[in-house]
Amino acid sequence: MKPLYLESRKGARVFLDGPALLVRCVDEADRLYPVERLSRVVSHPAVLWEQEALLCLLGKGIPVIFIDDRGTIVARMLGAGGEHSSLVQQLEELLARADGTERYADWCAHHQREQLLALARHYPWLGHLPDPDRVHRLLLETVGRQLKRQAVIASIEHLRARTLAWTTERLMRLGIGAQTPHLTGGIIDLPTDLAGILQWKILLHWAGLLRRYPAARKAFDDERQRQRHLTWFYQQLEPTLDETGRRALARLHLWTATRDCP
Repeated sequence: MKPLYLESRKGARVFLDGPALLVRCVDEADRLYPVERLSRVVSHPAVLWEQEALLCLLGKGIPVIFIDDRGTIVARMLGAGGEHSSLVQQLEELLARADGTERYADWCAHHQREQLLALARHYPWLGHLPDPDRVHRLLLETVGRQLKRQAVIASIEHLRARTLAWTTERLMRLGIGAQTPHLTGGIIDLPTDLAGILQWKILLHWAGLLRRYPAARKAFDDERQRQRHLTWFYQQLEPTLDETGRRALARLHLWTATRDCP
């Protein structure tokens, strides 16, 4: 699914032609855009819309955002009975900007670095330059001194998958999921990006728990026991994930509303 951008040129008009939008301009061939393939529509206010075309988009939950020549959002239509949360609305507006995806990437990078710096303060053995690859390597080296490397890698992937499942489920409550494919892999992948920010605190807490519970380390050579212990570890880590995740979502919500990114 892709966005559709409509400029104010040559008297552009939009009609509904069966399952597609028909865009007609003076001295140009008509263009058809299947509605089912559209994630959103960004239109100049000067584009003339047939009411039936707008109602079709809104009935399917495809947002229509109107932006003038200065890049100002003058109107937005979300439809689908208000299924979109305010976070979805604000992300839609952000991504409608020419620099929207770049600004979003900057926000993700800033918060991942912030998480890593916080970890470095609590775990001096990580060093002063918390590069993600360096943290991952040191985590493997530290835990792998006592456990088989393949078991450690499998455990890390298991906890990462749990973190992604948490972010996916929490974002679904906010209206971000199958109905907003452009936010879950089309234009940005918010669940994966958020999980990437949260994973470091979870993994480092897991390493700390391993050091505190020697009996759990002994179980890692047995696949069945390792899975049981990972489930137990996750139950201990879930409150931390919930607190950190809620804080990250609140900050994302605030930032999309104010666009005030450090």
